[in-house]
Amino acid sequence: MKTQLELSGSASVKIRNTGIVCAFLVVLIHCRPRFEPHSVGWFAKEILENGIAHIAVPFFFAVTGYMLAKDLATKGYKSLLMKRVRTLVVPFFIWNILFWLIWVMGTNAKALINNSTCDISFMSLRQFGLWYSGCPMLSPLWYVRAILVMALMSPVLLWCVRKFGLVFLAFLYVLYGVLCPFWPLSHVGGFSSFFRVGIFPVLGLFYVTLGMAIREGVVSRRYFPLSPCLSLIVGIVLVMIRTVVVYENLFGAEYWGFASVPFVLFGLYGIMTDKTWPQWLVMNSFAVYLIHKFVLLFLMPIMKQRMNILAYLCGAMLAFSLSLVITIMLKRFSPRLSGIMFGGR
Repeated sequence: MKTQLELSGSASVKIRNTGIVCAFLVVLIHCRPRFEPHSVGWFAKEILENGIAHIAVPFFFAVTGYMLAKDLATKGYKSLLMKRVRTLVVPFFIWNILFWLIWVMGTNAKALINNSTCDISFMSLRQFGLWYSGCPMLSPLWYVRAILVMALMSPVLLWCVRKFGLVFLAFLYVLYGVLCPFWPLSHVGGFSSFFRVGIFPVLGLFYVTLGMAIREGVVSRRYFPLSPCLSLIVGIVLVMIRTVVVYENLFGAEYWGFASVPFVLFGLYGIMTDKTWPQWLVMNSFAVYLIHKFVLLFLMPIMKQRMNILAYLCGAMLAFSLSLVITIMLKRFSPRLSGIMFGGR
């Protein structure tokens, strides 16, 4: 059995700092502003929203994998599952239902004002998140559902990591590359949807297993010879090549994006400071992840307008900031309710 590695204090700080940056990147992904095709703004959007920002969910998956391996080793499988029911299942249903209620009120606002009949359509199993493919109605919850699936599978994944090591990890990476090499690409069919954001996303499977492999000492710094700065540069170059490939309408854009994620991810984490940021900021990445789509519902009329790069980035920062403020207010004025809604985080 490989040596199990424990997080140092500086590593924990870097993970929390990187987590809140990744929460902002998730907000950036979902802003989806409109730019003139092939304008400067279009290039910026492709590089940021459809490129660099897509390290966010892999980072969260990798951290989850590390923690799953740690919980299995220290607390056992039963305790792990009970913890995930509180931290994942309860928030999953609360936030999906809340999003549906707000959506119903929004779509029937005129009828409510005029006291006329409302058209209420209830969630399907797919929208509720109880389906094998596609996203729940609150789309970011596909990630929460995936973590629950990975938690259920965690003993098997950990056994494979310990038994087969890098061979198993390489197999999952190739599988990930074949089935869903760069999941941000739109217009995917049901097959790709199942492996990208469905109940069994291969992207999540690889990065959760990577986190387990790091915890078990199967993967370490020596397997990645580039310095963090050079790794980040390489990753950004790959993202820019992908953008040019998209611009030229050439084949293979998804594979350039697929190749860029590990480089950008390792680079960003490597250059991240280990100086402690304010707790009100770094401890709320999961809550911001859950809330930001609600904020964007109200900001979307603005974000859908033609805009420049500065307005795009300011809009993303506004959505992030409002999500953070709502989180802090909930925790300040109703700590018990927020504890339930955010799974104790």
